[in-house]
This record gives sequence, C-alpha cells and structure tokens, in this order.
Amino acid sequence: MGGIVIVTNIIIPYFIKKMTLRHYFIGSIIWATGITYYGLLYDIPHFFIGAAIVGIGMPLASLTRVYIVQSLVPEDKMGRAFSFNAVLLYFSNTISLALYGIFSLHVSIQFLMCVSGIFMLLVSLIGLLSSIYFTKFGRRFPIHFHK
Repeated sequence: MGGIVIVTNIIIPYFIKKMTLRHYFIGSIIWATGITYYGLLYDIPHFFIGAAIVGIGMPLASLTRVYIVQSLVPEDKMGRAFSFNAVLLYFSNTISLALYGIFSLHVSIQFLMCVSGIFMLLVSLIGLLSSIYFTKFGRRFPIHFHK
C-alpha cells in the first residue's frame, strides 16, 4: 500500500492542476470502495487488492484537502488551519480506533469493514451529488468550494 500511495502522490499533480471538493469526494469514494471490497471479499489476495484501491483513493482525498485549505485560507491563518486539521484528524483517528476496538469484541472485523466502507461510500456519494447540485443551481451554498 505504501508504494501505491507514493506513486499516486507523485502522479496526481501531473493530471489534476486545480483540485475541488468534487475531487475530495471522488477520492473518498475510491477509498471507501477499497474498504468495502476488502470487507466483502475477506481473504489475503483480496486484502492486497483492497489496499491498492485504498492506496489510490486516500492520497487523492488527502491532497485535495491540503489544496483546498491552501487555496481558501488566508496566508496569515495557514498555520492555524493546518494545526486544526491535524488535531481534528488525530482526534477522529483516536475515536475511530477506540470504537473499532470496542466493536471488534462483539462483531467480526469483516462486518466492521463492510459497514464502514458502505457508510463512507454513502456519505461520499451524497456529498458529491450535493456539491454538483449546489454548483449547478447557483450560489445557494454559503461556502463556495468550486471557485
């Protein structure tokens, strides 16, 4: 997975010059597809395929998040924005790992992977469709990520 993440991080800037919220949702959809794939087909060969899919989607979402922060936040507030981003990311990782630990005592890891992947997929698809809707039908959304 690490190699795929590195290659993806190197290749993405050659194909995508300006990242938008849509790119973030597409990366999240790819990421969620990898997690769901591994949850549904739960054995060693499929683990590597699922990890490869996650290794493409996760860096796309991460690079897009960084690009959006850099393009929307004023330069004098950049440190605060990235610090807040890091704290939020580590806090959510800690909470999710604790919940996974508790849930894994009661249900299988395969079930957790399926539910997590499907939930991520649904949230990302709703986000993508709503971002298309708000962009297509005018400036009704108070924060414009698609400038």
